[in-house]
Amino acid sequence: MTRPQPTWRSLLFVPVTSERFMAKAHTRGADAIILDLEDSVLPAHKAAARAALPAAVPRVAQGGADVELRKPGSQRGAFLGRKPGDRLLNLFKGHA
Repeated sequence: MTRPQPTWRSLLFVPVTSERFMAKAHTRGADAIILDLEDSVLPAHKAAARAALPAAVPRVAQGGADVELRKPGSQRGAFLGRKPGDRLLNLFKGHA
């Protein structure tokens, strides 16, 4: 079964470890909010970012935006706090 592809005009990338950005993300009017575990998170904070995901998803989704996840390619298939019913698309960093 295929699900319909979303139509997004705007994407907002938010580092999961930045309280300042997380607090306001849902008010920015983006069609999709990308929770970033990649370049915007310091290596020393990656574990904390993964631990923050279960609370981060509903927090940024409260304005109605789709919530997506950008994580390192090495974490393909890793469980990162996803629950049944969550609509998370995993975006992986591309390498040129």
